[in-house]
Amino acid sequence: MQVKILGFHLQLAKNISMGDFYQQLETIENKEIKIGQKVHVLLTDIVENLVCGVILTFRNNKKSIATEKDENGDLVVNKSTLKAGEFGTEVSVFVLNPASNKGLLYSYSGSASPTSVQHLFRLQHNKIKAGKIREFTKELTDFGKKDKNSHKKAAKEFYGDLHFNILTTPSDLNELIPRYKEIQKVILRSENALQDSGKYTPLEHLTKKAHIQIDLERKTVTNEIVDTIKTIFSPFEAWKKNRTLRLIGLSHSGDYLDLAVGDNKDDFGKIDYDDYIDKLPLFKWKNYKECDALVDLLVILNDHHSVFGKTDLSPLKWKYLSAKDVNLETGA
Repeated sequence: MQVKILGFHLQLAKNISMGDFYQQLETIENKEIKIGQKVHVLLTDIVENLVCGVILTFRNNKKSIATEKDENGDLVVNKSTLKAGEFGTEVSVFVLNPASNKGLLYSYSGSASPTSVQHLFRLQHNKIKAGKIREFTKELTDFGKKDKNSHKKAAKEFYGDLHFNILTTPSDLNELIPRYKEIQKVILRSENALQDSGKYTPLEHLTKKAHIQIDLERKTVTNEIVDTIKTIFSPFEAWKKNRTLRLIGLSHSGDYLDLAVGDNKDDFGKIDYDDYIDKLPLFKWKNYKECDALVDLLVILNDHHSVFGKTDLSPLKWKYLSAKDVNLETGA
């Protein structure tokens, strides 16, 4: 079995910061969180200015079966039972750059899937959002004139949901579009959008970038929509400057889907399962911060600044102080 290293982009609701989100992750450390039939436990820390963590997924089966050959070449059944207090465990190590909200995640069959990670993160995000709406509603009620629409106003201040999007770059639009049941928005971003004219213009530094967003009324993936999208994108195909075409909509399973041509790729490496296990901590899970699996993610993320952004944003700039920060230097 192979373990993939996936890129992801985390999007938070309006006025919810990475500081809010990370603070909530700290509050659930070592707590069991059930999602479907699986139980997850999360540990998280700051390593080299980055949010790092490990998601443990516990299986409820106590028995396993292995097969071996005896001296006659017959296949022999080998049944084993976990000791009391032991749990079958799968592991997903991740790293997230708070400067760009983009990161990397180990993923394989049995581990926390991207859908499970999104669900786990969304549960925490929704707790933050609900708390902030309550607090802001109380502020609007306690100070000044009472307003029966105060809750609605507060909800508007924190509009949106958490989205956990896997970064991907199919080879072309023909490969990307079939993944969608609905396309709701088309966003085209381009650096150096205008050809150099050799003439000075006061707004040149602004007009060098283009951002075009198209909201579609008819959201089904029709031939007309596909042809139109290709027409928009084709002039940029031959021009190898930085440009991204992003499609936002729903997958055939009904999940939110945000994929792009031109900014990333399907995965950032693969590793055999046995090698991955060797790179995990030897004794205690809390020592994952020093394990080779995390070190490898840090190297990949730092090698891909164009995708994940620079990693020089100090936690002092965005993180709330907590019990873990007794040794954190203070300053600018």
